[in-house]
Amino acid sequence: MVPSAVAFLAGCVHSADAPTTPAPTPPEVVERVDAEPEDTSEAPTSIFDARAFARSYVSTRVSLFTPSASPREALERSVRGVRNATTRRTIRRALVIVHLLAADAATEPSAREEERRAMQREARLALRGNRDPQLAAEMAFVDVWLAWTSNTLDAARKAEAFATRHVVDHELTRVVTLIRAELSLDHESDVRARELLSTLRGDIRDPLHAYASYEIARSYCEDAEDERCNAGLRETRLLGCAPDAGPETRAFAERAFADLREPVVPRRERVRGAPRYCSRAASEMFGDPDVVARTPPT
Repeated sequence: MVPSAVAFLAGCVHSADAPTTPAPTPPEVVERVDAEPEDTSEAPTSIFDARAFARSYVSTRVSLFTPSASPREALERSVRGVRNATTRRTIRRALVIVHLLAADAATEPSAREEERRAMQREARLALRGNRDPQLAAEMAFVDVWLAWTSNTLDAARKAEAFATRHVVDHELTRVVTLIRAELSLDHESDVRARELLSTLRGDIRDPLHAYASYEIARSYCEDAEDERCNAGLRETRLLGCAPDAGPETRAFAERAFADLREPVVPRRERVRGAPRYCSRAASEMFGDPDVVARTPPT
């Protein structure tokens, strides 16, 4: 046998007898991707404040929260000299708004209560001889609003009375429905709250739709109904992916995303400018009018 072959066989025998050493694990192959800028947007850290949201909502959508062009003193002087009943009621309504906004802005309970009583007095005077259902609804609404924002014990009673007696103003009715739902949640009447909240859903670009979707999901979370909780949060998150979603809707979507604790969608998988929780498919689905017209299931 050739010497080199003998040496080769001897080496093979020696290797078979020797203990085997495991081969080193090859390094993990990581697919290289282009570096992305760090996403610095922050998830909401505070507990949802329904009153703060409601204040923001009514400030731009309910005329009762538009400040009067005339100062309080001028209104008080002019109402004393007016003989026409309709004009007098118009001035009284303006004074009600003055006291409403002052009460809502007051930080001291005593000042808030003083403004609330003054508002109620002006509202009673405005309603003397009144036959206008719109004015009656507005005067009832401001009473409900301050009862709720002041946490008075009769807030629920006043809200329910408004719902049965005043239906002339759609926007005021919607805000009172929000109030009734929040009061139900406060008293752990979650089923009743969800029934009320569901009536605020319809147009998926309406801030109240996003609000109701989030609060319905949150109520399921509180009831430890995890499947419905997560489904509702994902639905709310999706609402923020519409290209023309408003700031309120995107704020609720961001809250839902934070509650879900899901990973951020990589930038390369998003439409340019889309929120960090929206995939390209989620953003593009809103270009389909049939999809936009449908309300996602809860």
